[in-house]
Amino acid sequence: MRICLFTNVRDEKHIREWIVHHLLIGFTQIVIFDHKSKVPVKEQIKNMNLNNVKVVNAGKINKNVKIRLMNLARTIAVKNNVDWMIYLDGDEFVILNTPYNNIRQLLNNFKYAPSLAINWLMFGSNFKKKDPDGLILEHYTKCEKLLNKHVKCFVQPHAVSRAINPHFYVLKPDNKYYNLQGKTIDREFHFNEYNVSFNQAPMYVAHYVNQSEETYVKRRSVPRDDTGELREMCKLDRLHAEFNNVENNYPNDTYSERIKKVLLNFNYSF
Repeated sequence: MRICLFTNVRDEKHIREWIVHHLLIGFTQIVIFDHKSKVPVKEQIKNMNLNNVKVVNAGKINKNVKIRLMNLARTIAVKNNVDWMIYLDGDEFVILNTPYNNIRQLLNNFKYAPSLAINWLMFGSNFKKKDPDGLILEHYTKCEKLLNKHVKCFVQPHAVSRAINPHFYVLKPDNKYYNLQGKTIDREFHFNEYNVSFNQAPMYVAHYVNQSEETYVKRRSVPRDDTGELREMCKLDRLHAEFNNVENNYPNDTYSERIKKVLLNFNYSF
């Protein structure tokens, strides 16, 4: 089974961690669109020498970056006979809960689903001012208790028509959108009401949306890749009031040491 992960990034500090994590859980190929990173992604991962990770220079795209690249991703996936694909941001990590430890195991249960919605779990700042050394999964452990209704979607590329929204792909006629409960989503395909605790879902997308004050301020100086506009800046006390509700050590306990071992083998610090 070919399972491809796509993203576009710009100056993503933790891109090596992101790559290694998703390869460890079973993605067979990763395609990264590098959109104007000051230090090119190819340079950041040059020691890794991985045949299943491809970096594409997307620096010439200036408008509607995300949607254009999502459509290009679909074209690449069809050309390469990919069975499943998903388009994530560089601060989004797929997390598998017990009994699953490989993405293939879970997707095998949804062969009937042209599109499979995976809910966000929003992670907070952990009340940090400076971005710590180390892994995102290691240092950002505070999050909401319940899954967020926003989703990102695994899709079977042959069933996809086009992209118009960062959260889902429009399917060809007579194809249906499903959620992890095995039910169809009939409207508002970027949402799925799944009001369960993070430890009750078989899978979620951990969205490290805020991180430290330092990271938050840096991000607000970079145009959004979906609209091209600068992000709204909120007061920092409001930043720390978001998504720090409960402690969730599962991603750290499950994945961090394995990621560190791989990075050390490539002579990378973290």
